Amino acid sequence: MKKTLSNIKLSCNRGSIAPLAILFTMISLILTMSYLSRSITQNQQKEYRFAQKKARLMAETGLNKVAFDHISYVTSPETLLVDKGYGEVFGEDEKGDMIGRYADVEVFVAPENLYSTRKTYRAKSVGISEIRRYNGDIIEVTDTVWASFTPLGFEEFMYFTDDEKSSGPPNVDANGNVFFGSGDTLQGRIHTNGTINLSNFGCPTFEGPNLAITLGDENGGVNFGSCGEDVFIYDDENILDTIPTIEFPPLNTVALVKAGADYIFEADSKLFRGAKKDTMIMTEIEFKEMGFEVKQWGYVIPPISKPVIFDYLWDDFSVNQDVFPGGVHLFKGGPTGGNMHWDPDTGYGIPDLLMIHDSTALSGGYIYDFLQDSIEVGDIIRIKSTMFNKSMTLTLGVGFALSNDRHMFGITAFEFNFPDNIGFFPNEPVQIFLLNEKGELDAAVEFNDFAYYHDHPNSPEYFCRPDGFHHFDYLGYFVDTLVVMPPTSYQISNGRPTVIYIKGGQVLVKGVVDGKYTVVTDEFTEYRRHDKMNVIDRVWGNIWLTDDIVYIDSDPETGQVIQPVDGGTENVLGLVAGGNIIVANTPENGGRNSSYGQDIKINAAMIAMNEAFLSQYWQNTVLSGNCPKCSEPDTTDPYNSLGDGRGRFRNNPDPIPQIGFPISTGNVDYRGKIFVWGSIVQRKRGYIM
Repeated sequence: MKKTLSNIKLSCNRGSIAPLAILFTMISLILTMSYLSRSITQNQQKEYRFAQKKARLMAETGLNKVAFDHISYVTSPETLLVDKGYGEVFGEDEKGDMIGRYADVEVFVAPENLYSTRKTYRAKSVGISEIRRYNGDIIEVTDTVWASFTPLGFEEFMYFTDDEKSSGPPNVDANGNVFFGSGDTLQGRIHTNGTINLSNFGCPTFEGPNLAITLGDENGGVNFGSCGEDVFIYDDENILDTIPTIEFPPLNTVALVKAGADYIFEADSKLFRGAKKDTMIMTEIEFKEMGFEVKQWGYVIPPISKPVIFDYLWDDFSVNQDVFPGGVHLFKGGPTGGNMHWDPDTGYGIPDLLMIHDSTALSGGYIYDFLQDSIEVGDIIRIKSTMFNKSMTLTLGVGFALSNDRHMFGITAFEFNFPDNIGFFPNEPVQIFLLNEKGELDAAVEFNDFAYYHDHPNSPEYFCRPDGFHHFDYLGYFVDTLVVMPPTSYQISNGRPTVIYIKGGQVLVKGVVDGKYTVVTDEFTEYRRHDKMNVIDRVWGNIWLTDDIVYIDSDPETGQVIQPVDGGTENVLGLVAGGNIIVANTPENGGRNSSYGQDIKINAAMIAMNEAFLSQYWQNTVLSGNCPKCSEPDTTDPYNSLGDGRGRFRNNPDPIPQIGFPISTGNVDYRGKIFVWGSIVQRKRGYIM
């Protein structure tokens, strides 16, 4: 029995080893495959989660790298900054492989609400990362991020300056300080990046809701004068604080406002028109119920020269260097030289010389000395028919006398104006205009002297500065020949914000605002001086307040705006000046020592990019032994002139000039008070006595 059992055991071992081995192998494979499958799944999940994070980072990269850099310049409702396709690659890993891409970067702009002038911005960016499968397939993982914000504007401030240093003439660098004193009452949020100066002769009053006074943390400070620290205590709380310096000017503010203009009134259309003289254009806006009225007129800034004009006959007969008495023609030198005749295909060609028979001009007498001594290289002349609309404009090169009765000039530039494609006829009467005149100043123009309109040296390297004299009271609309645009009314009845852009010029503003408006000007406009066309000067984009500018629902006596606790006003006025915002010295604003009225009421959020909100004090009526230079220009030190010398003459409510010498106001030119219910934002602090 024992043997049998042993045999059975041996037989059993021999028959079950292989199946058991296979079984254990299969179990092992199943366990291994299960482990590997779980490991692969976990690895794929880990790789996917990693790809998701990369996609999120790529999306945020698109926002930060593209959207946020451009968002403040976007004006259209939807702007695609990066396409919705492949997008932009960003970054490499340690193997040099792409980390990911961002695409479909888009910005959306909309008003904060239907009646708001403030914009809300939303930005979207899609991030993309890739997973490469073991079989070579590529799976894209995407994520989308959004950002939304409504920027705070300078209208949050009742008063803001980048620097409390004073702006305006006199223009010395150390221009002194302007102080807050007993006559100043300020309500609302106040900030300066500079130093607040308090008076030695009385302290200002800070009061009202939402009151806060902040200083920039870089250069901010307080000069207390005779005031104590308690001047900044209101309702038992200290209202003075220091915050990070606020950057000014906001570099794209004016560009954004202009880009959204609903109305554009051009004031630079008469500038740099070839050989024509430059003419500036003044614009006036008067706000009225349910709209506004605009008119424009031309003006020229003195000094203004008398025109230099000589009469001749067109000589189409003489050849070479000959010319008949009182004649003028074009001559071309060289082997093919000779008289230049009009050709319908080529005009007069490109002549080398202009020849004038100077001793027998039909008008002007003997002008040999003038031609010899006064004409310079670069001078521009126009030869114009007195009978037809035909002319040519020439820039002169070197000139020389052929004899005592003939002159010849090189020509460096040539323009034709022959609408009928014909030249001058033989013996056709023509006039020669010297466009950059060498003549005397025109005595018929009042105050026709450089010093009355420019407080800088009379030299090409100088020009009018934003902190210098500025003028608005040139011959006005009542001169028919100067009218550019007659009074034109624009009705605005939908209550939506309206932007009015004055392109290349100054603007006068007054009236009753019924609606939501923004008026914006350029920084400055360059022009060629009338007396010297090769000299460039500047007119700054000033906004002049010539009378009250108030909301239709404001208090008629004080101009006070309806307070928010009462529901607030739906009327808005923003004044964005590329130059200054100036309270003009007009009778309505208290001119001539308040002889015709006084005070000015202003409802507006005002920002003066260059330089300040100020009163026009330099065109005054003061003539005093105590201050002999208070009303006259200082020709020995123009930058420090206190007056422009025209106030006593110009400041009259009647457009007809006064008869006789005007009466001064002695030592005093008190014009009343400035009531501002709104905000003042400026680079420097302007004088507003």
